[in-house]
Amino acid sequence: MYGSLALERGPKGLSPTLRNAALLAIAAFIFIAIRPNTGVRHDGILYAAQALFRLQPEIFGGDVFFKFGSQENFTVFGRIYALLISQLGFTGASLFLLALAQVLFFTATVVWTRAALPASLAFAGLVAVCLSNGGYGGLMIFHYAESFVTARPMAEVLVLFSLPFMLAGKRWISLGLILAGVATHPLIALPALVVWWIAQVLEDRRWVWLAVAVSAAAVLLGLAGVAPFTDLLVRQADEWRAAIESRTNQVFVTMWTGYDYMMLATDVALLCWIWLTLEDGPLRRLVLCVLGAGAACFGASLIGADLAGNVLITALQLWRVQWLMHFVAMSLIALVLVRLLRGGNVAILAAILLTYAALNRGLITGGLAMLGAIVLGWLAAKRPQIDIDRRLVYTVGLALLGGMLVMWNNNVTWELSVGEFRSAGEVAPLLDVVVQYLRKPAMGPLLLAAILAAALVRWPRSPVVAVLVVAAASAMAAHTWDQRGTWTRIIESYAEGNHPFSKYIAPTEEVYWSDEALAPWMMLHRRTYVSSAQMAGVAFNRESGEQMERRSRVVALFEFQRDICGLFNAVKTSNQQACEPDVMTMRTACETDPKLSWLITTYSLEQAWTASWNAEYKGRPYRKYFLYGCRQLLGDKARNPS
Repeated sequence: MYGSLALERGPKGLSPTLRNAALLAIAAFIFIAIRPNTGVRHDGILYAAQALFRLQPEIFGGDVFFKFGSQENFTVFGRIYALLISQLGFTGASLFLLALAQVLFFTATVVWTRAALPASLAFAGLVAVCLSNGGYGGLMIFHYAESFVTARPMAEVLVLFSLPFMLAGKRWISLGLILAGVATHPLIALPALVVWWIAQVLEDRRWVWLAVAVSAAAVLLGLAGVAPFTDLLVRQADEWRAAIESRTNQVFVTMWTGYDYMMLATDVALLCWIWLTLEDGPLRRLVLCVLGAGAACFGASLIGADLAGNVLITALQLWRVQWLMHFVAMSLIALVLVRLLRGGNVAILAAILLTYAALNRGLITGGLAMLGAIVLGWLAAKRPQIDIDRRLVYTVGLALLGGMLVMWNNNVTWELSVGEFRSAGEVAPLLDVVVQYLRKPAMGPLLLAAILAAALVRWPRSPVVAVLVVAAASAMAAHTWDQRGTWTRIIESYAEGNHPFSKYIAPTEEVYWSDEALAPWMMLHRRTYVSSAQMAGVAFNRESGEQMERRSRVVALFEFQRDICGLFNAVKTSNQQACEPDVMTMRTACETDPKLSWLITTYSLEQAWTASWNAEYKGRPYRKYFLYGCRQLLGDKARNPS
């Protein structure tokens, strides 16, 4: 007899059988394949800097990112990160924190799906969460369970562990976990506080007065000059607003793209469908609370940030509630799919379209599939006498699957063509090609998971098959997890500040490294003059934003020349001379701002550099860099700050 894919429960809960281990291994492979370790990148650069600030405040306290205050003032994460770096070294600390965050997120998801879903659907809910890349917000910048070290996944874990307690009515335990999440990353956990408060209001309307009291207290604290509540009484100046829109426009929901709105609409539609599917009970009320929190947070963000330009509401980025909306929607989507699959051909076709829509949030085809699923789902429920030919169901299903396979192959082919092993002139080993295909969402992990799950269904009582499934999923996960690029590995190899350029640069001097923030921070342990990564904090602090905008103008001409030369050199023929920026633009930047002490670039300009460095990885050359000192470039010429 064929088995099922339900997680088996013993008399005291989840049974620790080999089969359960195999199912969890499949889900873990999907989770890791879609979220491999990509090293220090994205906002992970800023969190690494926060840890360095805690370790060396005499150096990094004067960095423009920290000088006027930063997000680091409102989280304990930087202190924990710094402590681990002091004990394990940077690479050890970052690997430990990322692995810990991923294990805890996966565990919290298992606990939640087990509490919220029937045993027969717990595995399906877990896989749905793992299969999604977790994207939310504007411009696809943020994802739940990120694949690099930040405070966000840790705060998400605390919120997720609070959900089963909220479901069970243990309000104070859930509140304590959410508050711990607020201390870890306020912007991630604050929406969960709104969910918690709505849950209390549904039980007792007197909890409405809590919102009134909190609002009044925030205003009074602002009038008393207590940060950050002082920002509640301030509107953004036009120049500051323009800087935010040009550097971090995702904080304003009116500046999102159609893709972003489509993702949000998919999450809202899924949550509404789940709410309509559920019978009255704690889970249905919790889904309603999540929907209510989404409406409240997006409404407050639209009015307070986009229209009113309030400084505090803009900084809170309340639209981040979408991470929780998306997580809950994906974890419970199996409830809708199972009901549809038990219906007739119309309902089955609706289930196929709904699955496609969930896997392709944001795409026009995904939005059309969601609209079709809603219409067909309504017909199946209200007009059960209407039926369609089963062959149409097969045809649509195969067409959608074929389209996803084509997109999957095109994406992987493109990534392989620009991969580092290809750029080095090597032929990709077969194993690397297979790994790239298997880890590319959504089809790669899904196909391997389907093969492994089919083996468990075919031989449900065979311990040998279960062991083989665990071994296969574990081996692929281990081979897939570490996806750090060459440049990231080079940077981490100098994380102790032992870079050869460091001896030329005084601890209080500032370095411009061609739009790099991590390289001077981590390899040199020196202040970064300006970079796009630092601009991520422009919405939180006006002074630092203004300083970084001014500094960007100082190096703008050199960067323009560098970009133009980069384009020219990429297409030049063999008999053309390579393009290089003008060293005069460097001298002009140095003359304009005395705070700029050093510049690092890949160009050897008129032999005016102070030192050079050949970046290598495993004995193979990667790139050559040159260090230029402003004192040497200017000689005795006086600077003219402006």
